[in-house]
Amino acid sequence: MSKSNIIRQQIWSRLKDVAKPDTRFDKNFAEVIPDFEGSEIATDRILEMQAFKDAEFLFITPDNCLVDLRRHLIEMGKPFFMSTYGIYRGFLYIEPGSVPKGHELYAAWLDGMEHFGVPISLEEVARRGKIDFLVTGASAVSVDGVRFGKGHGSPEPD
Repeated sequence: MSKSNIIRQQIWSRLKDVAKPDTRFDKNFAEVIPDFEGSEIATDRILEMQAFKDAEFLFITPDNCLVDLRRHLIEMGKPFFMSTYGIYRGFLYIEPGSVPKGHELYAAWLDGMEHFGVPISLEEVARRGKIDFLVTGASAVSVDGVRFGKGHGSPEPD
């Protein structure tokens, strides 16, 4: 087993204590970056960042821990896009005003993005000029900034 897979296994064993189960993947961290206890605190910190406040076009990954952030973006009318699960069907874009009031939370989930989001190509993203702010989930980030994610192709956690 590679060193990164050993570290990933150690992270996954500790994640089981704080991860919120997912109805599709439960706690299969090889398939999903989980929501976690305290994710609302992380969201609040992002919302307070000046770079976030100034951002006009954002990319937010489809990770469960970012649902509340995506909900806030929809409520704020900030345009953003995200990849479909596994990027199998490309990217989806949420345009300000495209989600009816009261549907923001549903729209922020993967299924809701599939319903309210519209496909956007990388060419269309490039025509916008730049992505002002990007947020991605991770299983863990080292003190040196190394991101540990799902590790596609890695064995499932024990």
